[in-house]
Amino acid sequence: MKMERRSEFIVSLRSVLFQRAAFLGCGFFWCLPLGAEQERKLSDFAQIYVGEFFPPEEDLLLNETGKTRSDALAHFAIGHRHELQGRADAATDAYLKVLSLLPEEYRLARKVAYLLAQSGRQDEALTVLETSLEKSPDQPRAHIALSEFLAAYYSNELEGRDRAVEVIENALRQFPGEPEVYEQLVKLYLVS
Repeated sequence: MKMERRSEFIVSLRSVLFQRAAFLGCGFFWCLPLGAEQERKLSDFAQIYVGEFFPPEEDLLLNETGKTRSDALAHFAIGHRHELQGRADAATDAYLKVLSLLPEEYRLARKVAYLLAQSGRQDEALTVLETSLEKSPDQPRAHIALSEFLAAYYSNELEGRDRAVEVIENALRQFPGEPEVYEQLVKLYLVS
């Protein structure tokens, strides 16, 4: 008796909802069951595996470059989060992990160098920028970053100023059409 009432209620509810849906232009109520005998369990639709791992298909696997880039992106996200939270040392460590995976990222190397320099680690910062220049010699901004850093943090030493000028003059020979290289050279001559 109870089952019949429930079944009748579901059928009448379905017809009312279907009419309203048709009036409103919606068609998503077609999936409601017609009767109690058509009710299904969750296991009819999906099988749940707890504690089991199924590897992805071959065409979805990352190659080595993809793995490296995804690891670097994860470390970058962690570093960015630390930086937003005001934890510069933790951010710097995470960014250094990115640079160990992708040493050719000269823009990040510049940022890391300045974070290191702000925390009093100028020698490490210089090493980061020199490595960046070794890995990205065809990028004018890598040359500019090293020259700017030397001019900013080693300008009290004659050797530091001379090296900053030398780096940017080498960049000028390598990139004669790059306006930013000329700009850096002019800045160095004005400050000297």
